[in-house]
Amino acid sequence: MAIDTASTRRTPSPAHTTGTGRRTTDVPARRTHRGRENGAVRSAAEGVEGVEGVEGAEMRNVREVQDVRTDFARIAQEAHDDAVRVGVSEAARTLQDTLGQSLTGLIADVRNVKAVGQWARGTRLPHPETAQRLRHAYHVVQLLRPVERPAGIRAWFLGLNPLLDDTPPAIALRTDPTAVLKAARAFAFHG
Repeated sequence: MAIDTASTRRTPSPAHTTGTGRRTTDVPARRTHRGRENGAVRSAAEGVEGVEGVEGAEMRNVREVQDVRTDFARIAQEAHDDAVRVGVSEAARTLQDTLGQSLTGLIADVRNVKAVGQWARGTRLPHPETAQRLRHAYHVVQLLRPVERPAGIRAWFLGLNPLLDDTPPAIALRTDPTAVLKAARAFAFHG
């Protein structure tokens, strides 16, 4: 039913058919500034079958968001588990393959980046503090890997990050690995 604005009485609105042959009634037709009916509003309303259809679509969207959050929580937990269990040489090898030897050396805060290759081959062990930085970096890489390519991960480590007071994560990892991990989670979840 449409409302006749001139007399404020209800008048039957015209029945509309959709492309599927269904008839829909009571579809409000809006008038544009020149007095013509806006077909876009009518066609958008034609695909919706009552309030239940809209609520059903909203529920599907809520479920999809919950699925994404569940998937992200699973990815975050797997990244954490990998970082805890991985050996230092494997972490160094993964970092070297993903980030490159120079960036891995910058993260580890070493003067001689050839040490990264030695750690990756297992011929040399890093100092405990350096090994911990490698584990933190490995954790971040494992968190970002499902959502970003290696070039994007390198760019993320080198870029100025507003969540880290515009400090590149590669540098901030030395002093505040928790903040870097939070920034990586935010990037991985929100993109």
